[in-house]
Amino acid sequence: MPKVLGGSLAAHRDEVRARVFEALRGLLYERGFDAVTLAGVAAAAGVGRTS
Repeated sequence: MPKVLGGSLAAHRDEVRARVFEALRGLLYERGFDAVTLAGVAAAAGVGRTS
């Protein structure tokens, strides 16, 4: 079963969203659009790829 971040499902969704967008921003800045993958964003955010 996946680990729920935060105290509720809503908090979990907010935390995952924030992590994903922060990771995406950093990867775009470091590598550029063509080098970014969904798997890479998920790994950098510390979440599962299906998140």
